[in-house]
Amino acid sequence: FWMAFTYIFYLALTAIGALLIQRIFHIKLNFKAAITTICIAGIVFLAWDMTAVAMNHWSFGWEHMLGIQIINQPLEELAFFVIVPFFGLVVWELFGEKNVKGKY
Repeated sequence: FWMAFTYIFYLALTAIGALLIQRIFHIKLNFKAAITTICIAGIVFLAWDMTAVAMNHWSFGWEHMLGIQIINQPLEELAFFVIVPFFGLVVWELFGEKNVKGKY
């Protein structure tokens, strides 16, 4: 039973981590730029994923997922394309040039 929550558990940890970093270091993302970035990355990689699954190049370990599928993608994979780019943007802002310049 618990194995079905593996992927969503790691995504939740990633999201919580990003939100904590954002809160602790007072990182403010440009909302419009963040949404645009996440949408562009999401569309490109979702199309890639959908094509690869349709062509049987790879599949998903459904025993580690909730079992909710949209088109040929698990719900967790769709969430991945939002959460991971968000985490990347937060880390980019944390360690970006304007924040580390002159500190090393």
